[in-house]
Amino acid sequence: MFSEEDIEKLEEIIYLTHQLGINLAGVEMILQLQKKMKKMQIDMNKVFSETQRQLESETQNRKLLINNYSQQLKSKKQDAPDIKQEKPASSKEKSAFRDWDIDYEE
Repeated sequence: MFSEEDIEKLEEIIYLTHQLGINLAGVEMILQLQKKMKKMQIDMNKVFSETQRQLESETQNRKLLINNYSQQLKSKKQDAPDIKQEKPASSKEKSAFRDWDIDYEE
């Protein structure tokens, strides 16, 4: 005649009233708060799942973008093999530039 859920609810009411000494108004408030907490937990789980889905989607989009840029760079390197990278100035060349410092008077 009673469901498992009804029996569990009655057991909880008996526990709250007899064991903890809470009156029926307090029990009603506790049960309402528990119901709100369950709903909030469900809502939070939905938000978490949606955020996780968005993060995975954004991560996938970023990976594709990086791969695309990488392919473009490789293509440009292959199209221009005769371009040489400038070698860094030697210490002798650097010291020659230091000798050219000019002090300006104010």
